[in-house]
Amino acid sequence: MIDIKKLVIKDLFDIENFQIHQGVYKLTGSNGSGKTTLLDHISGFRKNNGVITNMISKAVLYLGEVGIGISDLTILENIKLAFWSFNIQLTDKIMLEIQSVYTEEQLNTLYRKGSFGMQVMVGLSLLFCENRWQLIILDETLSGVDDNNNNIFFEHLKQASSNTTIFIVSHTRHHLPIDYQEIGIESGKLSYVKTE
Repeated sequence: MIDIKKLVIKDLFDIENFQIHQGVYKLTGSNGSGKTTLLDHISGFRKNNGVITNMISKAVLYLGEVGIGISDLTILENIKLAFWSFNIQLTDKIMLEIQSVYTEEQLNTLYRKGSFGMQVMVGLSLLFCENRWQLIILDETLSGVDDNNNNIFFEHLKQASSNTTIFIVSHTRHHLPIDYQEIGIESGKLSYVKTE
């Protein structure tokens, strides 16, 4: 559970006594409302004593709107590096999942020559690790991924949602293909938004 006792950032927000449990949340708000700043505090990337979590830093997956990779390595080498960074074994089962979103040719493509979708999927491939993450944050990460691969990643998010807190920020998707609650930021306050 994430418990925001008090989070005040001048001219941005003043949030008190807000709790977020396991499950999927779509975080909404206008540009500049503080969505990314809030997620930085929740994830622990920015320290604030008013946000209380029991997250282990190696159990937080925070992906933004750009891919994670080294330009002179192949897509596959970057995936291996990402898994190594989190001390996660790249099993045969996970490799089969990765091969479901990449072709062999794409896996052997240099990162700098890969499409935007290929690049962001390097980080998204970490979603294939079952029971690994306490917190997953996808801040505009899925916007460059095609519908077929998005469906695969959403299926993994659905499976993880029973024991993980997941935040998705998306300006391009009005509705997510997964059960979720919506949290909105407006006038510096957080609130649960009724969805239809």
